[in-house]
Amino acid sequence: ADLSGDALNPYDPGDPSQDFALACYNCIVGDPTFTLSLNPPALEACIPDSGSVDTATSIAVGALGIYSGTVNLSSSGEPIGVTSDLDPDSVTVPDASNWTVTIDSTAAAGDYILTVTGDDGEDIHQRNLDLRLDAFLQSGPELSAPADQATDTSLTPNFEWAGMAGVENYRLQVATDVGFGFLIIDQTVSATAFTPATELATGTEYFWRVAGANLCGDGEWSATYSLTTRLEPVAAFSADSFSFLMTTNATDDAVLGISNMGTGNLNWSVATDQIDGLRGSHDPSLDETLDVPGFSLASPANGGSPVVINLPAGLTTRGEVVGFSFSGTVSGISGNGSWASDMCLRVTAPDGTIFDVGGFSAAIAGCAVNAWSFQGSGSNNNGTYASQHSSAFDPAVEDLGDWTFSFVNGWDSTQAATMDWTDVTITLHKVALPFCGEELTNVDWMSVAPSSGITASGETDEAVISIDSTGLANGNYLGYLCIATNDPAATMVPIPVELTVEEPETPVAEITPPSFNFV
Repeated sequence: ADLSGDALNPYDPGDPSQDFALACYNCIVGDPTFTLSLNPPALEACIPDSGSVDTATSIAVGALGIYSGTVNLSSSGEPIGVTSDLDPDSVTVPDASNWTVTIDSTAAAGDYILTVTGDDGEDIHQRNLDLRLDAFLQSGPELSAPADQATDTSLTPNFEWAGMAGVENYRLQVATDVGFGFLIIDQTVSATAFTPATELATGTEYFWRVAGANLCGDGEWSATYSLTTRLEPVAAFSADSFSFLMTTNATDDAVLGISNMGTGNLNWSVATDQIDGLRGSHDPSLDETLDVPGFSLASPANGGSPVVINLPAGLTTRGEVVGFSFSGTVSGISGNGSWASDMCLRVTAPDGTIFDVGGFSAAIAGCAVNAWSFQGSGSNNNGTYASQHSSAFDPAVEDLGDWTFSFVNGWDSTQAATMDWTDVTITLHKVALPFCGEELTNVDWMSVAPSSGITASGETDEAVISIDSTGLANGNYLGYLCIATNDPAATMVPIPVELTVEEPETPVAEITPPSFNFV
């Protein structure tokens, strides 16, 4: 129909306006005809070793416009070893035909395009069918790393191999026996490399191989390579500190036991050091990020109480903490008049040093002392906020031990919203320890013998710490034993040694009885 796009405006007949829209379903430009569609539009199959296999798709023959007629179907494009059967090969519209593709053992692997053609005597339409054929993989990929019979490898080695044409997936196996009866890893990956997330055992021989995988399943295995993981000693010490009480011009000693609880030899050496002022500045490589569990904070006026979380530090790096940074995501405050900066945080170091930040109500202990980087009304929406406090601790505090983080809703009002915090992290900013670093200041009153050694697996060696107070004035002295080892988890272990020098007590003679009488 030829419909005008404008309709009369009953309020102003002289100014027609468009009051309707026309939707057309199954409309065509031109003469009615038939359509072809495939479901599925692609097929894939594994070429059989013998005989043949079938795979199929459905050909839907439909009408476009007011159409009726008979359509003859035919196929083309089949490579050697592939045949087609259309059942039926002539359909009265609308109807469907089943297209069966037969693959025999003479077919070659590859990607092909087959075509179905429909012909009603007037119109000819075609549709393409994608066909992928895979053959069983007669060989595995070439292994590249670790090299065969590699030794002293990482406990999480990166297994690598060469890619294979037409192969998208690979199966990696790692075992403790050459027959692969005791599998440690059996992993299918799409890449040509894999690094295990879990460490392998130390000082252990492993065997590994890779097979390509396609429509025919896993192919033949590659050659089998072997590797032996590194031996990894574990250092343990009989004491974590020493304390001496002596008079001047005296000597004393103590024994430090150095044990190897791991595999392979433990190489160690001992030097002495003492603090001579802060060495260096904030070292980002020493930063330690602590993950804080999610929490909710209601205002004290609404019955809320502080959330207190204890987290250990000094585990991944060692240093002295000079500051920290905060990051977290808050929800529940948008449109409620509350700010993210209403949250007050008290950080308590292991030695009891306190730093307070954030909050609105100064009446709440610790709040409104130091400001967040996001302090103020700009933090009135849900979202992620970050704040940095580079010099929170001056002087620096030791990192090792439990850190306490106390969170409170610092707007003491019934109008304050309950804020929900997630993805919260607190990163401790550190400087290198002022002792047992790259620069050492020898302790004159302390020596160690022997100063180095090699301790076999399961064995314990002893080092004698000798103290000589000759020439020292009365007072307290502090030095460190700096023990370097090849234990990856204890490359440098500082052990404090405290010395107190006191004057000897002056002897006082007491005579009993105080006098004698002779007659």
